[in-house]
Order: sequence, then C-alpha cells, then structure tokens
Amino acid sequence: MGYKEIVITGINLGEYRKETGLKLSDLLEEIINKTNIERIRLSSLEPINFDYKIIDLAADSLRICPHFHIPLQHASSKILRLMKRNYSMNDYNKLINYIFKKIPNAALTTDILVGFPYENEEDFKILYDYIKEYPFYRLHTFKYSPRPYTEAFNFKEQVYSKIKEERSVLMINLGKEKKTIYQKKFIGQKLNVLVEEEFSDYLKGLTANYLEVIFNGNIDLKGKIIKVFLEELKGEYLKGRIC
Repeated sequence: MGYKEIVITGINLGEYRKETGLKLSDLLEEIINKTNIERIRLSSLEPINFDYKIIDLAADSLRICPHFHIPLQHASSKILRLMKRNYSMNDYNKLINYIFKKIPNAALTTDILVGFPYENEEDFKILYDYIKEYPFYRLHTFKYSPRPYTEAFNFKEQVYSKIKEERSVLMINLGKEKKTIYQKKFIGQKLNVLVEEEFSDYLKGLTANYLEVIFNGNIDLKGKIIKVFLEELKGEYLKGRIC
C-alpha cells in the first residue's frame, strides 16, 4: 500500500528549515521512524550545505538511497572563484571522501560546466583529471552560455565556441567511461529493483543506487520492489533476471 519510493526535493534543499535549527537529517529520521516508506531518495544537494549526518543515516539504514547528486561545476579553484561558488575544492573533497568512507559503493553524480570565461587548457585539465580520478557514476555536462546582465557576460576572456564544444565532448565521453566502470562493479550481484515501466521487450527499474536495470517479467510487477540478479551490461543498462 502506498508509494515504494519518495524523492525529497527543493531549491537549496540542504538549507531545509535552517532558520528553525532543524536539519534535513532530522526530517529523514522522522520519515524513517514514523513511516514504512521503503526508499527515501534525495535530489541535488550543494556541497556547502551538506549535512554529514545524512551520510551516517544512509550508511546505517537501507531505506535511504545511497545516491548523492552533489554539483561540482569545476575542479579548478580559479574557475570556482570566478563562478563565485561558495565552496572550495577542499570542502568538496572532504565531503565525497567521507561518503566513500562510509558507503564505498555509493552512487555519486554531479554537474559539470565547461567553457566558463577564463577557463584555459590547464583549468580544463585539472577538471578532467579530477573527474577521472574519483569514482563518479554520472556526469551532467553543460557548456557555458553567456547571459546578458550577468557579471560573466562582460568578462574579457570568453572561451571560443569550438573549444567549448571540444571540451564538452571530452567530458561527455569521460562520463560514459565512468558510468560503465560503475555499472560493471555490480555484475554478478543481486540487488533490489523498483519496477517502473515497460521498456522494449523488458521491464525497467531502478536500484537504490540509481542503476537502470532491464529484465524479463510481467507488467503486473510495476510499482513493486523485486530482487534481480545482474548478469551483463546491455547497451546503457544492466540486464538481469528475477531471482
């Protein structure tokens, strides 16, 4: 009865009821203690507002999805300052290192912006090497687009469109590599899958750590959580069979 999974979302989610002294982790504890919802998923959380207790709760409770979307935007400290991001790379490193310490197989997804004004080859290499080093699962890569009336619009050193496109392609391809690496870690495992829809000749669903899985089954399973043995990587999806 009821929904199997909820997604907690909002603008500046990490600042949930900050003015009252409550935290997002308090809300999660309330949901865990007062409901039977099987999966609690979080939407995007800014690194500067991330409540570390959320990680501890996710490590201790199978009901909080071990999937964290934490925007990075860039790994060059110079570019982050120009973007006026309110966090440093030290902040970001500390956070994701703690996540992987507590939840080694967590799914980490992020947003990347290439081609911001003054981004040179060295800055892009810093970004590329950083993403390559850490076990990100998915990248949402965007190219910077000038917007009138913004400070960056008037920056002197704009990146040429051709260079932005080249860097975007490199990051997208790296993102595909990172996704494949993460997916393959789970081949041969049995994971719970929430059945969401029919897909071609298969059913399709999501694991708690945001893996997209396809398998044979009856549409009557839609909306249920079932255990699936993951057999192989088929295109963009993990293919499995119901246990």
